[in-house]
Amino acid sequence: MMNAESIINGTGMLLKAYAQRQAKQEQLQKPVKVSIIVPVYNAMPYFTECMRSLMAQTLEDIEIILVDDGGSDGSGTFADALAEVNNTVRVIHQKNAGVSAARNAGLTIARGEYIGFVDADDVAGPELFETLFAAAVLFSADVVNSGYKTYNEKDSCATPAAPSFELGTVLNQQDMKLYAAQMHKTGCFLYVWRNLFSRRLIEENNIRFDEDISVGEDTLFNMECFLHAQNSVSIDVSGYHYRIHPASTMRQQDNPLLASSLQKQFARKLALGEEHLEAYREDFLRDMAQYNITVLFPLMLKTLYQSDTPKKRQDFKRLVNSDMMQKAFADFDLSQIRSRSLDWQMFYLAKRKRYFAAHLICKAIL
Repeated sequence: MMNAESIINGTGMLLKAYAQRQAKQEQLQKPVKVSIIVPVYNAMPYFTECMRSLMAQTLEDIEIILVDDGGSDGSGTFADALAEVNNTVRVIHQKNAGVSAARNAGLTIARGEYIGFVDADDVAGPELFETLFAAAVLFSADVVNSGYKTYNEKDSCATPAAPSFELGTVLNQQDMKLYAAQMHKTGCFLYVWRNLFSRRLIEENNIRFDEDISVGEDTLFNMECFLHAQNSVSIDVSGYHYRIHPASTMRQQDNPLLASSLQKQFARKLALGEEHLEAYREDFLRDMAQYNITVLFPLMLKTLYQSDTPKKRQDFKRLVNSDMMQKAFADFDLSQIRSRSLDWQMFYLAKRKRYFAAHLICKAIL
């Protein structure tokens, strides 16, 4: 039989739990300026530092949406513990489906006027979201772009990166099309976490991350947002700290689905270009061809020739004959590569479908 002290203690715990639940419900009714979406998958120990930085944000009326993507390192349990003590934190648990699915899950429940993204192994400066939100309001911008700092654990070096566009200038849709036509040359659409997006922009245009693409998903999301935005602005702030470490999920060279994902990404970019960039078609195709030849093709070849597959020659032929590479060979001027270098010879032979000779060069240089 329970004594009076046990009953009192039990009642106190119930009342405390009820009060916490009520506070959480009240928090969910409040207007939110910014929703910060964080996909979480086996991110310990970096996740703790990331969350310290987000819970220290100076901007009031934010929500932090943690999407546990089915990891095994206790990140999900840690996220739940944070939500118990901080009413701004909301948690979604799902089976492992990848970063795009995790971000989309966050978008489905986000309530903020603006949306920001943070990776669980990165850090945000304390005033980052206050500054981005202030710029969004000041310029009535659909998207606010900023700089960032890359922190490389290998050499303990932090390198600043400038914003993507002209500082302080409000860019309209026509301006953005000029940037989009040379997006690979400028790198302007890399990384969603360097931008703050209007939720209205995202919802009205039904913009989501493509869950079938595991490489370059940021570029596609940014491309859609910027091309649909009525206006956007860049500010001289580098409050986002992007961490490069050995286990970083951003290292794609070991991804067995790399070639397939990049080819899907190419098809989607091409479709967006045809929809929005007809007036700049030649510039867009030339920019994409150069990027595919000089960056993505070598990356896919490196992944292939450093793998254990015994069918390298057959896979090389399949890659060369893909729509992505055939289009790139047609639109790319080989004179842009140093004449007679091994790279030039390999590209030349591949373009002319002399597979065996090109395959031998790949084996030699990779």
